[in-house]
Amino acid sequence: MYIGTLEQLNITLKEDTMGDLALRATLITLAKRIATLECTIIEHPTHKHNLQALQRWMLRSRIRVDGASLDTRAKLLCGDAGAGKTTLIRDLQRRYPDKRTEDGMQKRVLVATMPTTVSEAALVKSILRAMGYTIPAKSNAEDMKVQIAKNAKRLGTHLIIMDEGHNFTSKRKIEDAGNFFKNLLNEIECQLLFAGLPEIANLRDEEQYDRRAHPNIHLAPYDWRYPAPRIEFMALMAEFEKLLLFPERSDLSSHDMASRLYIAAKGHVGLVVRCLSLAVELATWRNEPKVSKALLAEAFASWERRDAEPEPIDFDEELSVPKGYKIEDLQAELLKVEINDKTNPFACSRKRLKELWNKHCENTERQRLEKYVKQRAKGRGADPVAPFSA
Repeated sequence: MYIGTLEQLNITLKEDTMGDLALRATLITLAKRIATLECTIIEHPTHKHNLQALQRWMLRSRIRVDGASLDTRAKLLCGDAGAGKTTLIRDLQRRYPDKRTEDGMQKRVLVATMPTTVSEAALVKSILRAMGYTIPAKSNAEDMKVQIAKNAKRLGTHLIIMDEGHNFTSKRKIEDAGNFFKNLLNEIECQLLFAGLPEIANLRDEEQYDRRAHPNIHLAPYDWRYPAPRIEFMALMAEFEKLLLFPERSDLSSHDMASRLYIAAKGHVGLVVRCLSLAVELATWRNEPKVSKALLAEAFASWERRDAEPEPIDFDEELSVPKGYKIEDLQAELLKVEINDKTNPFACSRKRLKELWNKHCENTERQRLEKYVKQRAKGRGADPVAPFSA
């Protein structure tokens, strides 16, 4: 775990490792590599495009016409786990950090978490806590909504982000939340962003919300089928290569390695980082000069691991340690991660990798059709293409 500055980390490890210099050096190296990989934001084209869209939208909070502010708008930021939502929000916070001024604290970007129990009181409390406001014991939801508007103005807030927005996905929850946020948008002078999994898009079905909505940002995975996203994905792997801090190249941007990383992560950058991070940990601990396919295969297998139930034996069956084996060897064998060369993209052949790719394409197309059918059932989505007639 990366703890504060590397100097602070060194002090902590010095106490933990009890003078073991080799172990402390390894842990320091590991901390640097993990922190560099996981905390560096790579400003690739898609990330820049979405960041700029958010910045342009936030500008609405600063525009005044004859002293009056523009109508506030709500926006959805949706995508699968690992699509890059957290990275985008973190980068926005980095560019608009909290500041202490003569007039007090300034929070231009405020992040609150959507409660799992969606009620007006719970939503209000979540936002007020993020503002650092102490909620009186006897407070009703209406009073607290007024406090949100006052605090947002006092803090100079341009944007309120409701993270984990998919916590309200049922029709009843959407109706309750839609009414609440419609009323809140009437009170505040800042914009409102909901971030969450793809099902958060169901909020657009609520008419009260949809009237005040701004175009969504959907973080779709890279699509290896087309030249532009494939080139961007490979270029991104080249940027990750620079962050690994190993003496030898791992060739992440080569066609073979990039295609395997793509299949493993299904095109999601966040899942690439997750897999690379564990492989970096293994490589550093074993003093390997680079992140190899074998290490990535082990990392992937660790994430996908499903421990099988051992075969039971008879109560009276006698066992003995095989000749030449030590107990430590048996324990290591038991803890060894099983790598399946049929399903592991880093261990399988190119022929099998293409089969995994075809299966991924079939699943993607099926999901696209299912989504289209649902949209058409709700009266949304493009009409089917019809032949031209005079």
